[in-house]
Amino acid sequence: MITEQALLQAYQAIYSAQNIAVIPHRSPDGDAIGAALATKLTLQQFGKQIDIVCVDPAPKNTHFLPHYNQIIHQLNPEKYQLIMVVDCGSADMYQFDLSQINYPIINIDHHASNTNYGSINLVDDTAASTTQILYEIFSKWQFPLNTQIAECLLTGLYFDTGSFKHNNTSPRVLRAAAALSKLGANGLRISKNLFKNNSANQLKLWGKILENTKRTQKNIITSAVSNKDYQETHTNSKDLEGVIDYLNTVPESKFSLLLSEDQKGGIKGSIRTQDESTDLSKIAEVFGGGGHKMASGFRIQGELKEEKYWSIN
Repeated sequence: MITEQALLQAYQAIYSAQNIAVIPHRSPDGDAIGAALATKLTLQQFGKQIDIVCVDPAPKNTHFLPHYNQIIHQLNPEKYQLIMVVDCGSADMYQFDLSQINYPIINIDHHASNTNYGSINLVDDTAASTTQILYEIFSKWQFPLNTQIAECLLTGLYFDTGSFKHNNTSPRVLRAAAALSKLGANGLRISKNLFKNNSANQLKLWGKILENTKRTQKNIITSAVSNKDYQETHTNSKDLEGVIDYLNTVPESKFSLLLSEDQKGGIKGSIRTQDESTDLSKIAEVFGGGGHKMASGFRIQGELKEEKYWSIN
């Protein structure tokens, strides 16, 4: 849980800084982008100069949010007096070298696997999303929240709860969602953009993934997608968003695993489960990843070969 001392330190660090970099994780998702944009919009109200810095652009399903295209991709540490990292469970998830930074780094996150790499850590693994943490902190500090900020915050909640269908949809989540809706955030628009915005080519890619789905002897649902699959369907790795949830609908499976080449010389593993007795974060940690008990992921260098696709037994 987040301590009062950490909250005070974060408040003082934000108050003292004029130029602030907000860094979401690489290949950012709805929660990462929502958190970064909400932070930018909120702190700008106090005259702060805020840059969102990420190695990758915002995914297309977040392009309805304000200022999604104002992300820069190179970090100049000398420009800032504070760095705020959002939705990153570990330092390698943002791919910038911050080891020589001599000013505060605030780590704001909700992953149980978070390594507390910040000089100030605002980590709450009981929260459904990083935007939920930000909503609660901004409210505690009585920072003004307008409709645009509320929509960014609610986007993260929608994304990380799967439109309130995942088991992390708690009364606390619904209270936050109700308050953000009252501020003018449009849940229907958010849900449509995040989850109902598939192209025909994307559906073709999903078809290949579903066709390749197998069930192992240990009741694990697996599938894989290669760079060749992207080429044949005129898609890329960003078009995978959401397909793992379909793999995770098989009753009584232990968990579901999707392996995908990421067009950068690496393989991404996405893992989901409906089985509350399985802790996927422990599996992801074996491969240098992390996440939550029922939803985790990892990335390793290499390429997929068909004879190794189904080596899990």
